[in-house]
Amino acid sequence: MRFLQVAGILAAVGMLTWAASAEADTIVNDSFFYGNPAVADSGEYGSGDLEYQNPKISNFSGAWDGNTGTIEAAATGLTYPGLLTHGGSARFQYHSNLTDHPRYTKRSLSGSAYDISGSNFMVAGLMSFDSAFQTATGSEAFTGLLNAYPEPASYGLGLQWGFKGNGAGVDAVMRLRDDISGTPLVDHVVQSSITPGTHLFIMKVEGNYSGGDDRVSVWLNPADFSSEAAAGSPDLVDINACWAPGNSTYKVDTLVFNAFSAGANTPVGYDEIRFGETWDDVLLNPADQYSRYQEDVDGYQHEGSDLRSLRPTYDSGEQDNIAMGEHGTVGTMRAVLGYDLSDIYSGAKITNANLTMSIDSIVGSVEDVELRWIQHATSTIDEGEVGWNDIRSGVPWATPGGDFTTLLGTIPGFSDTNRKVFVSTPELVAAVQDAVSTGTPLEMILMAPGTTATNFVRWASDDASSIANHPLLTISYTVPEPSTWCLLLLGGLALFVWRRRFG
Repeated sequence: MRFLQVAGILAAVGMLTWAASAEADTIVNDSFFYGNPAVADSGEYGSGDLEYQNPKISNFSGAWDGNTGTIEAAATGLTYPGLLTHGGSARFQYHSNLTDHPRYTKRSLSGSAYDISGSNFMVAGLMSFDSAFQTATGSEAFTGLLNAYPEPASYGLGLQWGFKGNGAGVDAVMRLRDDISGTPLVDHVVQSSITPGTHLFIMKVEGNYSGGDDRVSVWLNPADFSSEAAAGSPDLVDINACWAPGNSTYKVDTLVFNAFSAGANTPVGYDEIRFGETWDDVLLNPADQYSRYQEDVDGYQHEGSDLRSLRPTYDSGEQDNIAMGEHGTVGTMRAVLGYDLSDIYSGAKITNANLTMSIDSIVGSVEDVELRWIQHATSTIDEGEVGWNDIRSGVPWATPGGDFTTLLGTIPGFSDTNRKVFVSTPELVAAVQDAVSTGTPLEMILMAPGTTATNFVRWASDDASSIANHPLLTISYTVPEPSTWCLLLLGGLALFVWRRRFG
């Protein structure tokens, strides 16, 4: 009997598995954490110039060096739909037109260089600009990697990306040396006349270390970057790149920012600069597992609907949008979402969470949008049954309109149709942690309590025609080392057997 009991427990132990992505292994990952640099090894930047700052971050050893007052640490980070980001960024903002000479800031990798000979590698990063950026030819702002010195050639090789005026607009550009006569510095336009805002650059370098041409592929703003295949064809491929001279060990040792004639007072942001050998290295957070929850991706399903105060039994569960705001006929509208996170190990520690919402259409404008937690409701949401009065058929809300509690995040009022991201907050992380630890769904409500009259937004729902527009929850987390949780599990098993024998 005891043998059967133990065998049954071991069988259950064998079933304690969870879906988890591979861990990232970046060579460089600078998220520009902004906080208290006085704390030893905090990895955080302080306010003001980057110059002389030297937080302990992956494989960086040298302090930032450059032009005083040119590039600063900023408290606000850049965000991109679906990308796990952290607060803080680097920002260029100079109060003159910078027509005299380039302004740059650079920092070295540890051990003076990182040897990438014989391997492919990836770089990725966010950059932003606003409408004040000069469109005149000659204006530019870049970031990227430079090679170690000395090298056999008299020029600096490297890979940079950023923005450049084209006379009428601003181009997204990749800059590198080309393996042609004279090995000139070449700017390749990845996309012409892009809109102001934040842009994601992803670059893959396939080096021919025997001395032939190298190949560099560039993706700009892919809607799905969960894998190279999902991102689709690159926006630009250069098969004449000159990354590796072929007659020396090839190394990278410097991350650089620069700007020239960008425009008075124009802010240029740099964030989430990542360098690694694989796609996952630069698009996942290092040492974290990573999960994305989006309807119809890998068969995943979640709940989504809206609530309407003047139509309390209305069911929008099968519609291609869910509404939020105020409407003269249907009253106050709120949107509810429910996510099953049971594939994450219950002992995982949640480190980051973002919610990305796409907009189907908007009427007028909405005031600040709040994301709130539906904490341990009396029942779970059913998108075919939920309404203003009931969480599901026969089970009323304690308060009509939803039993919401903690504020998880806020998006400022808007009238545009750009995607909106609820970036990671301690409250959102705590709500995800609670759902994972207790084995309950993560249920949330979207509302705009300050909106009046007929002003509302239709969010793309989990039934929208484009899967890329379905609500997207991204979560990063760490799990105990296998030795730790195995010992805990075996300890629990031993205690169970002891109690059965002696209890």
